[in-house]
Amino acid sequence: LGVLIAHLILSRHPDAAATRVLARYGKPLDTRMLNRITGTEIMRRLIGVAQLPLPYGLEVRAALLEEARQLVIREAA
Repeated sequence: LGVLIAHLILSRHPDAAATRVLARYGKPLDTRMLNRITGTEIMRRLIGVAQLPLPYGLEVRAALLEEARQLVIREAA
């Protein structure tokens, strides 16, 4: 789920798309772990070996990296 949500964020889908996915999952979630996996995947796809060929400039990439950082350090909701 974390990887899927990361890709929804990277592809600039509305937040409602991730909300729908989580609502349909129907099982209890460890939101802290989900956030960490999502943030890590975003970082991996922006600056890691498995980069995606995204058409974003430096400002958008920096904003996405900051969002990823916040996900990784965020406590459970």
